[in-house]
Amino acid sequence: MATANDLIRVYLEVGDKKTFAVALDWPGWARSGRDEDSALQALYDYGPRYERALKWTPLGFKAPSDISAFEVVEILPGTTT
Repeated sequence: MATANDLIRVYLEVGDKKTFAVALDWPGWARSGRDEDSALQALYDYGPRYERALKWTPLGFKAPSDISAFEVVEILPGTTT
């Protein structure tokens, strides 16, 4: 279980056919799924790849070791555009 210091703030954009999960503090780290759970799972699954992309930067990003590290801070309505 992630501690408060380890939490990654995420917002969800929920549309009729797709939901996007976006990490607020990590630009470009966003994934989609059919619903909220699958979007969060896709974001989690993409974490190691995002970590590799930032490996040579001073940002110190570490992919979460558990999906519970995501803190959904907002859920927004999505559109088709």
